[in-house]
Amino acid sequence: MRKFVSSVAVADGFIDGKLVYTSSTLMDSSLTQAVETLLIKGGVGNKVLAVANHSSEVSLAFTDTQWSLRLMALNSGATISNGGDIFEKETVTVTGNVGTLIGTPIVVSGTTIYAYTEYNDSPQSYVVTGQTFATTGVPDGTVMCVKYLKDAPTSQSIAIPSNITTAVIDLFLTVNLIGDVTGTGNLGTVTIRIPRFKFNGTNEIAMTADGVSNTPMSGIALEYLEADSGCKDGVYAIITENIKSLEDFSGATGLAVEGGDFELAALATKALRVYAEINGNVDVIANQHLTFTSDTPATATIDNDGVVTAVAAGTTQISVEITDNTAIKTDLTVTVA
Repeated sequence: MRKFVSSVAVADGFIDGKLVYTSSTLMDSSLTQAVETLLIKGGVGNKVLAVANHSSEVSLAFTDTQWSLRLMALNSGATISNGGDIFEKETVTVTGNVGTLIGTPIVVSGTTIYAYTEYNDSPQSYVVTGQTFATTGVPDGTVMCVKYLKDAPTSQSIAIPSNITTAVIDLFLTVNLIGDVTGTGNLGTVTIRIPRFKFNGTNEIAMTADGVSNTPMSGIALEYLEADSGCKDGVYAIITENIKSLEDFSGATGLAVEGGDFELAALATKALRVYAEINGNVDVIANQHLTFTSDTPATATIDNDGVVTAVAAGTTQISVEITDNTAIKTDLTVTVA
């Protein structure tokens, strides 16, 4: 059976064991391992005698389609703060050459507070006093769309410093592993852990007219030394392949016996073939993992291998359940002629 890494990863980032970033909306992610080589030459003809590797590195790039202020903060070495300044829009009707706002504007720059609009195809800035502004030359009843800067105490913001020192996080990427054999479906997962992933500090908010913004990110793995590493070299990343055990039935949701109810002649036998749905995949389950019972053994019996033996005329109900997950069971009726 061949195995394939399928679709995109789920990302989880930690600092000191605390979750600081998580995303299941990555558009792409790629891990690149690079190493330079030095050719050691000598002898007649300057032959290649050996090759030495050096300057190894592991880098990671990914694009997240969700908006994450926290991710940008990690990549900027910034701290998320409560509050911030935003532009507010209001519809204002001019009365007596005066416009009245509901909100309270603040200064954009300098010391004068303005409200802004476009009137007669020309941008206009009106001086605001309190919550009103004079509109000389604008007829009464004119409806204007006005915007102004205001304080938003319920918002969050980051200030990107001019001297950036990006965060280092313990980053996990988890992606599904699938097989090419009918019935295998999702085999398990591949987990890529970069214990010391350092963002490269490049933030880009990509916005288009026909789609949602996305946030491409990248960074490099720093050497990680375990506390008990001793004389061993450090590592950049740990890649773990986890194949779900074929005998793990905790994810089972249903059982079905092939053919369902059936009839048998006296003394005839039939071996049951049972299917289980496990983690969304349907496949035959070995009878050794099942428990079989007959409610009327005088009519028909069933052994531990799932073989039904007809005894005498009548009907009996055969029950089948997963031995290690008895909540998952099915029943069928056997009629002996």
